[in-house]
Amino acid sequence: MIAVRERLLARDVEVARGRLDPSMVLNLTGYPGGGSIGQDRSLSRNNGTIIGAVWTRLPSGLWCLSFDGVDDFINLGNPVSLEAMNNGTILMWFMPTADIAYTAEKAFIDKGNTYIGFGYQITPARQTFTLYDGATHNLNLSARTWAAGTWYHLGLRWGTLGQFIFVNGEIDAQDLSSTGGYSATATNWNLGRNANNKWYANIMIGQTSAYNRALSALEMSNYYQNEKHLFGV
Repeated sequence: MIAVRERLLARDVEVARGRLDPSMVLNLTGYPGGGSIGQDRSLSRNNGTIIGAVWTRLPSGLWCLSFDGVDDFINLGNPVSLEAMNNGTILMWFMPTADIAYTAEKAFIDKGNTYIGFGYQITPARQTFTLYDGATHNLNLSARTWAAGTWYHLGLRWGTLGQFIFVNGEIDAQDLSSTGGYSATATNWNLGRNANNKWYANIMIGQTSAYNRALSALEMSNYYQNEKHLFGV
């Protein structure tokens, strides 16, 4: 019975994420749980190495990773399919294990160093989605506190239509004049930390995916609506 349930969950997750979408270059579905490898179920197979983070199973059956905010992260390496995308989207479900506001440095996803590459991080001054393409483009989230114990759907989108932050399927911040991508770097992608500044996030991370195109606002909303039941939202 358990095996049947997990097969149905895997199908549910992969249908929701559109696994065969050729523009998807990362799909960490959270199924199955266990081990030190985060399995990428996109066609790119960009598996990640889990450092310290602990597998946790939700009531829906979905497996997520819990990060302690001290030294836990996932190292995704530096695969070609995730490098220097001029148009792209990253989607992530996350839940803070303690309230997160503008009080300490936290990093959810990062590639590069302080001024080169890509990142979403929180500092005492702002919550920022950063792109670097020869110039630094910072897009700040509206003032908010991420509440402990609440699941959120974060969407980061960039490209010729501008730079956007989506929260729970809706636009939270945008800069239509920021139409670049991010520069290629020799550094690795990290989930749960900023490697340069050693910022870590005390969060749980669920499904995380990346696309080499800018998803439409409707697609962003649909992913949130189709997946929220897995997180009890």
